[in-house]
Amino acid sequence: MTTYDATGMLIISVAIREIRRVGYRNLSLRELAARAGMTTGALYRRFSGKDELLAAAASVGQQIVEEAQARMAGLTPTPHERLVLLGEVMLNRFEKDRELMDFLFSALPVGRFWQGVTKPDRSSPLLALTLDTLDALFGENVDHERQRELFVKASAFMQGYGLLIASGAVPYERQIFASAMTAFAQQAGALEVADAVKELYVQQPA
Repeated sequence: MTTYDATGMLIISVAIREIRRVGYRNLSLRELAARAGMTTGALYRRFSGKDELLAAAASVGQQIVEEAQARMAGLTPTPHERLVLLGEVMLNRFEKDRELMDFLFSALPVGRFWQGVTKPDRSSPLLALTLDTLDALFGENVDHERQRELFVKASAFMQGYGLLIASGAVPYERQIFASAMTAFAQQAGALEVADAVKELYVQQPA
């Protein structure tokens, strides 16, 4: 899998912003390069065209998955702890690149599942990991509608909190996020005793 440096991530982020502004069909790589502060030739040396740019943006979801898995390596986290760890990785990304995370939250197949149009499509690594985590938390036998409801509640909080962090309105606070995920799990009947989990995530350094 390709890992993109700061310049590559800048191009991807600007591309997403331009697609939102003018649409994919009207995206101009010349205009994109100008908005990214580089020449068209420099952009083409990194990306061959619009299709590769869009694929690169979608692949960042896999990078988030790998980062979350790396943080869990050597640990035996409970399903609830896995949810908190995954959420923290996503919130850290939100703080660095709001446009990119907005794209990942709305892109197919995530957007279609969120809207209830389709059953889970696990071709998106990030969606698959999120659903696997929720399955472990609430049980694999949960029906599709309940699964979607749980997914929407958890994702909506992460996205809303992420937007506040990205806009500079609030700093990320581990205690707030861990407490919110604990309450979410308790309300759904998946967690009875959360004190030990809170201790772990509130006290360990970010």
